[in-house]
Amino acid sequence: MAESETLLTRHEAARAAGVTLNTILLWIRAGRLNPVAEPGRNKRVIRLSELQSAARPSDTARRRRTTQVWEPAPRRSRPPSAATRSDANRQLRDDVLASSPETRKILLRILSSEAEARAKVIRQLNDDPLSRDVAELLMTLQKDERVRADVMEALSESLRD
Repeated sequence: MAESETLLTRHEAARAAGVTLNTILLWIRAGRLNPVAEPGRNKRVIRLSELQSAARPSDTARRRRTTQVWEPAPRRSRPPSAATRSDANRQLRDDVLASSPETRKILLRILSSEAEARAKVIRQLNDDPLSRDVAELLMTLQKDERVRADVMEALSESLRD
């Protein structure tokens, strides 16, 4: 071990990596971190260089596949005409109906809730990178009450079948 290498306690490592102490303990159990005995003390410490490599996302995490509930339509540069909006709304409804029955139940429950509750769910989904597409869908439906009612009716009918 090099003399100038920075050594950190588990708590210091957690603060430096921006994670919780439990995450550090999980990384140690998983073998991502290997604490070493601190010279002259009965304490195990973590090398900063090892922490930095363990804190980087793995290739597996970067390649992890996600399931999209719906595929967002491409953005247009100019405002769509009434006919185009009608087609877009129909496409939106079809995309929602193509999702699994469980997802349709959840979407119907969200869309049937009060506006404040819907806004809270949208904020929570928007904070999660894997759920942003669902948040965008709900924001689109939040803007137009008529489209939201149409989608809710279509969801209700699809779940009755």
